[in-house]
Amino acid sequence: MRTLLLLLLVLPGLSAQGENWCRNGLFADDQNDMRPARIIGTGAVSLYQDSTPGCPQKGAACKEADGPPPGTQVLVSKVHDGFACVWQSIDAVGWIPAARVDLSLPFDRNPPLAAWAGDWKFFDNHLQIAVAPDGRRLRIGGNAFWHGLNTTHDGSIEGEAVPSGNRLSFQSPPGDCKVRLALVNHTLAATDNRVCGGMNVTFTGIYEPAHGPFEAQSASIMQYGRTADGQDTVDITNVTFELVQMSDERRLMLRKTHSEHNVIGDEGGDPKITVEAWPLGVNLKEKPLYGVTLAGQDAAPIDDALLVFDRTEEIPWWSVYHLDSGKHFFDTYAPLLRFSLTDPEQTGRYVGLEVSNDETADKRLKAPGVVGVLTYASGDRVIREALVTCDTAARAETLHSLADTTFALAFAGKAIRLTLTPFGSSATVITVPLVNDDLDLAHARIPAGIHLAAWKR
Repeated sequence: MRTLLLLLLVLPGLSAQGENWCRNGLFADDQNDMRPARIIGTGAVSLYQDSTPGCPQKGAACKEADGPPPGTQVLVSKVHDGFACVWQSIDAVGWIPAARVDLSLPFDRNPPLAAWAGDWKFFDNHLQIAVAPDGRRLRIGGNAFWHGLNTTHDGSIEGEAVPSGNRLSFQSPPGDCKVRLALVNHTLAATDNRVCGGMNVTFTGIYEPAHGPFEAQSASIMQYGRTADGQDTVDITNVTFELVQMSDERRLMLRKTHSEHNVIGDEGGDPKITVEAWPLGVNLKEKPLYGVTLAGQDAAPIDDALLVFDRTEEIPWWSVYHLDSGKHFFDTYAPLLRFSLTDPEQTGRYVGLEVSNDETADKRLKAPGVVGVLTYASGDRVIREALVTCDTAARAETLHSLADTTFALAFAGKAIRLTLTPFGSSATVITVPLVNDDLDLAHARIPAGIHLAAWKR
C-alpha cells in the first residue's frame, strides 16, 4: 500500500507544486530552506492537509491526522502563510501552525565531506556516497525501484560533485537525469527530475543511514596490586550498555563505563563515570555523538530527554546534561524535581538548585550574600533562572552550607517550593508560583531578608 501511495504522490505531473502543497511524495523537493525543528507548546497538535480549497488556513476543517507530540524533532521544508510543512515519517507529513514549531534548532549548514559519506536508504532505494580521491568532491551512486503488481522497474545514478553548503546537485550520465541532495544533520533529502530510470522510478525521498549488523563488546576489568609503600590497591572498571528512546522516537545506544581506584585503608575510591552515545545502528567502533566523563557514581537517562549524573560522594550533587547532545544543562544540590504540567499527555518540567560552593565555576555565585540559583527548565531549554540572595553574608553561608544544610524541592498547588534546612535550625521556605509555564518571581512568597531575582548564566 505504501508503494502505491508514493506512486500517486510522485508522478511527473505533480512535481511542479504550489506553495501551499505539503505532501510526502513532494516533501524532498523543497530543499532551499529545509531544516530541523521541534514541536513545542502544550497539548495536542494536528497535521493539516492541502487538498481542500482554503486549507490549511481553515484550521480544524483541514485536519488530516494527529500530529507529533510536543518535544518531537521533525524536518521542516518550508513555512507559508503561518504554517510549517513538517515531516516526521512517511506516514506523518503535513502542515502544522508555525507557532507550534521551534525553527531555531542548530544544524551544520556547511558539513564536512565526511558527513555525507555512507550508505543511505529510503525503502528499497539506496544512495552510496564516498569522498573522491582528490578529497574535494563527493562520488555518488545509487539504485531506485518501483514495484508494480507483476513487474518491477529500476533506475541507477552515478556522478561526482562538490557540495555548496549542505546541498549538492549533479547530472547522471547518460541521459537527462538530474539529482539534488540536501544534508540536514543525519537525514538526506533527495529529489530528481523523474527521468532517472524506468516507468514511475524516482530517487525522491527522505533517506536515513543504512546500518549493517555488528557486535560490540567491552570488557569489565579488576586489577589487584600494591603501591610502593606496600598498600593494597584494587582498580575496577565495569561497562554496561543501555538502549534509550528519545521523545521524537529516535533511539540511542549508551555505553556507560564506571571506574574506581581503591587504595585499601584510604577513604574513597575516586569513582568516575563515562557515558558515550551513538545513534542506534551505528557501529560502536565509529566516533560517538558525544562522550562525557565526570567524577561520580552513576548516570541515568531521564524521561527520554535528560542524562543525569550522580556526583554524590561526600555530599548530594547531580549534574544534568542533554541526552541528545551531551551538552551540560545545569547542576543541582537538591534532588532533581520532575513533574508534568499536563496529564495524561506528559509535558516534563525540571527544577534544580545550584548552591554557591568551592566547585562553582561562575564567580558571581561566590559573591557575599549569594545562596544559589534556582533553575526551571523543560527537556530542551532553560525557561527561567532565579538568583537567591540574603541581606547578610553570614546567613547566606549558613543556607548554602553543603555540610550542614539540607536542600529540598517540591511541586504543589501550581508552585515550586524550595526548602533550606540548616542543621539544628528552622527551615527557610521559598514558594514561587508557576504562571504561563514560567516562574512568577513577582508573586513569590519569600521570608524577610531573602531576595529572588531573574538571573542568566
